Amino acid sequence: MELNGALSNPFENDKDPLFKLFLLKKKLLDERSLRPRRRNTEPKYQQPRTIIPLTKTVTYILQLADYEPMRLKDIHQACEELLGVEVNYRSLKSCMSENTSGSRRRFVRTAVGRYRLAVSTN
Repeated sequence: MELNGALSNPFENDKDPLFKLFLLKKKLLDERSLRPRRRNTEPKYQQPRTIIPLTKTVTYILQLADYEPMRLKDIHQACEELLGVEVNYRSLKSCMSENTSGSRRRFVRTAVGRYRLAVSTN
């Protein structure tokens, strides 16, 4: 029985483009492993978390607004100006959401994104 087609021709590694690609990949990986890794010698210090009295700050800001509704965007800007630090917008939204419902609610949501101070009935 005779071998025909691909089995009758010997495989030539020198001319095969896939084999050349394989050799190139192997060479690049070998060079990468020999390269010294850059290590950061400086210790990674994280800034300590700053505890911001967000509810008290928002209450103070809304008191200055004379119980008029304010946009959340304006409350956020006023908090940052008053405290002098960046305030996470999502933390502010969460604070407003937590304090608009329940028996101890401090703020009233008048419209989408607008809040005012709840009138206390003490």
